[in-house]
Amino acid sequence: MNPIPSPSTRESAERCAGEYSLRQDLQLNGWLAVSAVVYLVTLFLGRRHPEWSLGARASLALLPLVPGILYVRGYLGFVAKLDELQRRLQLEAWLIAAIGTALAGAAVSTLGTLGVRLDGLDLQHGLGIGQTFFVGYFLGSAGIVIARWRIK
Repeated sequence: MNPIPSPSTRESAERCAGEYSLRQDLQLNGWLAVSAVVYLVTLFLGRRHPEWSLGARASLALLPLVPGILYVRGYLGFVAKLDELQRRLQLEAWLIAAIGTALAGAAVSTLGTLGVRLDGLDLQHGLGIGQTFFVGYFLGSAGIVIARWRIK
């Protein structure tokens, strides 16, 4: 079983197009979902066991990066199999997501340094792993929409 879908046409890689498959999308984004679940579990365990050693808490806090790296690896394999137009769309979306996440992280960190609190959120330490993945995924989805709009 090939975990990475291998689209050969534009339609097979686009949502709401003729051959879009939820199964392919779940295979592609599975590691992202695993990363989100691992993040929630590590957040729960970290808050429940503050007496654990610094090394154990640091390892636990960084654990969601492992499925995050596997997600990136799978996504790069997916992009490598796309035609030129779809590859350009995906790379533009990733660029928008990466730059947008960096800017959002810088803004949140700056506001946190100033002691700003938004709706009960303490921004003193900037974005955590979960928030960074969420912002990146949201901006990546927006990047696909923007890139498709620019090409049309």
